[in-house]
Amino acid sequence: MRHMATLALCALLAMPEGAVAAPTTMPATPAQAESAGKAAKTPSANTTKPGAANATLPAPATAPASGPATGPATGPATGTSSTSASEVYRLDPLRVSGETQQMGKTVIDGEKLNSLPSPGRTINDALRTRSDVQFDEGAYSSTQGGEIRPPRVSIAGSRPYENSYVIGGISTSNRIDASGEDRSTADGVAPTGEAQSFYIDTDLLDGVTLFNNNIPAEYGGFTGGMVKADIRDPRMDGVHGFLKYRHTRDNWAHITAPDMPSGTTQVDKQDRFQRHDGSVAAEGPLTERLGVILNYSVKHSVIPMETAWGSPKDQYRTNENFISKLAFMDDGPFKGSFTLGYAPYQREMYISSRLDSDFSVDGGGFFTALDGTYDFGPVAWKNTLGFSRSELSRYGTGDVASTWLRYKTIGGSRFDSAYATWGKGTSAMEGSMGDYEQSQDDVSWKSILDFDPVHTGVLSHVFQTGIEVQHTDASTDSTGYTAYYNPSIPNSQADRDKIPAGPGNVAGEQFAQNKTVEDAYSRSASMNSYAWFGQDTIEIGRLTLRPGLRVSHDDLTGNIDPAWRFMADLDVFDDDVVHLIGGANRYYGSQMLAYALRKDSGLARYKRSFTGGNLGDWVYDKTTGGKNYDLDELDTPYSDELMAGVTLKAFDTRFGMRAESRKHRDQLRTTLDTNGATTLNNSGKTDYWGVTWTVERDFNTEHMGDHTVELGITRSNTKSDGTDFDSSFLNGDTGSVIEWEKVYFEGSLVPRSNLPASNYNRPWVGTLTHTARFMDDDALRWFNVLRYKGPGTDLVRTGTFTDTDGLRYDAYEARTFSDSVTVDTAVEWDALRHEDHVLTLTMEVSNLFDQKSNVDSSTGYVMGRQYYAGFKYTF
Repeated sequence: MRHMATLALCALLAMPEGAVAAPTTMPATPAQAESAGKAAKTPSANTTKPGAANATLPAPATAPASGPATGPATGPATGTSSTSASEVYRLDPLRVSGETQQMGKTVIDGEKLNSLPSPGRTINDALRTRSDVQFDEGAYSSTQGGEIRPPRVSIAGSRPYENSYVIGGISTSNRIDASGEDRSTADGVAPTGEAQSFYIDTDLLDGVTLFNNNIPAEYGGFTGGMVKADIRDPRMDGVHGFLKYRHTRDNWAHITAPDMPSGTTQVDKQDRFQRHDGSVAAEGPLTERLGVILNYSVKHSVIPMETAWGSPKDQYRTNENFISKLAFMDDGPFKGSFTLGYAPYQREMYISSRLDSDFSVDGGGFFTALDGTYDFGPVAWKNTLGFSRSELSRYGTGDVASTWLRYKTIGGSRFDSAYATWGKGTSAMEGSMGDYEQSQDDVSWKSILDFDPVHTGVLSHVFQTGIEVQHTDASTDSTGYTAYYNPSIPNSQADRDKIPAGPGNVAGEQFAQNKTVEDAYSRSASMNSYAWFGQDTIEIGRLTLRPGLRVSHDDLTGNIDPAWRFMADLDVFDDDVVHLIGGANRYYGSQMLAYALRKDSGLARYKRSFTGGNLGDWVYDKTTGGKNYDLDELDTPYSDELMAGVTLKAFDTRFGMRAESRKHRDQLRTTLDTNGATTLNNSGKTDYWGVTWTVERDFNTEHMGDHTVELGITRSNTKSDGTDFDSSFLNGDTGSVIEWEKVYFEGSLVPRSNLPASNYNRPWVGTLTHTARFMDDDALRWFNVLRYKGPGTDLVRTGTFTDTDGLRYDAYEARTFSDSVTVDTAVEWDALRHEDHVLTLTMEVSNLFDQKSNVDSSTGYVMGRQYYAGFKYTF
């Protein structure tokens, strides 16, 4: 708490004396947004009741009738809206310097999205402005400066892969295995990815919407939160475009953890790196009603690393986006668009301690969405048809890996291998473990009917109903591999001379005593899922109710899952100043097809010996690691939510407080028996509660620019029986070996479900976001994000505990690490302007004050002060 007062004081100090408050609008509740939404579905509609927070307003300069602007030349201060006075456009409630908020929903528009300081320019990076979103403790680590993947986030106590991501109207959630890239740093295992199948750059996004509670019935397939990103429409007032570039490198950063221990994986200690981000786009009309936008962006990093064989070697990370959108925009009843995207991602790596271990992990793929809305008058019918294909594959240089001895001491003398001359200590490793291909194909159709308001006496209703259908195919193909290990060098030269050439041998020198074989295999799984949803937004004077229901089914498990949604809002004084809001909702998750793909019979182990001067044949030993993931008997994981909140507008400032509780149940856990076989069950549970306070204010000054300040503070707690908070693959009991229901924690036996979450569990998080515009034409813009994290706790397994009855339990202890405040800042300056042509210079500094703070209780630290320099040219 020692920094919380500082955080609040910063918000007050950011308001200079004599500031004049800009006109503000009270945040609308979800109910008001729903009830007014249908009434304003056409540009000329203005039927919202007086005082509604999302009443139609003239279009701002950032969203002219021809489409959103792409750069400063058409930004809020420099552009001129081409919208006539008679044309109005419905806005979401509380448009504050590019960010729209209502209780449980946050919208960050495209302009702010691409201007705030953001290390990765990803969708998840934008959520750092929210205090109620927890980030992976390893995000922005000083030892991972070359990585370009999005940081992992937890919403309302969820695991990262329990969130849903929708881009361009279609789901892009990874159902193969979203437990984190760094779980596949060593080959020989199935490659893993992140919660998003595609890493989409923010350049073309019209905005990012975060739903974290009171989520409408239209959305499903998650137990955490939902993140929706929309690709903007092309501009129609001429040909426009932009060119952008940004760069950073290791000597532009303070690497705060030079003492990080080295390991055997290929991602350790990225203390040298170069990163290049570039993007180019062109857009404009093809006809009077048809426009197109084309974009290419790339993020590329080079990571030189030390190797066990002496010479440095470069690793690479590359993420590309090829995105195009064709949009039909007309004043008539029909509007439609066609989006096509190709977003491949590749990591080119190697095991730093293993010779000839080069491999790549390929992800991403392509997606397409066909979207159309027809307004029949009393009802608008919207349809979205989508298809995506993504992969999560590893390609190696071979399918054999070996471990050798570099030397052996024999009779007081040292025998050095003539072959295994690399490595450290007594061992030298080489080889790769084959190819492992995984793919996911999704075909989806979503159809929604939005009805005009219906008035029945003192009541008004706004109905919405729809269906969602999705077919998913997933497959995996593995070449298998053979691993030779436990090498031996015979003591006498005569015996060594009898070792022949061949797999697992160094002729005349040494041989492997054991080997593990995984056979090649192919598997596939498919799933059809269906959902119907409906909700009614009911207004009764000052009270708004939104009951809803979503019923989903999938044929993989055969489950039928009804999820209720209910929200209530009371406008206390009927003047849009004070609102009391409550909600009760259930959310069901989606199935992870990784479980269906990984049924196997285990790894076959063999052994041999050197006896009587002869090397014996391989003899079968045993099979280990079998898996039996039977999905037919599993329930669908779900979470139940209760929330209550209040919003207040006073002194030209918006205040909010929200309390929520989430009970995550039927979470998947694994069971490991004494033979090493793994099965699934629904024993997992996680409990979360959180309270969030927000304060927002806009103000203008005569000589010091225009400013917006947003403050958020969240107090929360998460407890879970899953000790690994990124993956349920690694959570499970061990049959009769270890008791599962209880653990030995801090001196006593406690239920496993009482353990604190091992990640995403900072008890206090505070954020302060400040945006400022200077000069008469807003040619200078300044953006700041302060993020405070209270002291954190690591959950560390210390071994086992045996009670007086001889029963064994896992033993854990909590290790705390300090709190931190990081400040990131970004400056944009329009250095040259000529008509529609603008050259903007950009500079970002992350961790401005170079605070050294832990990412965990060991020796890891966040990246120190780091500089990013770039430019963007718009026309």
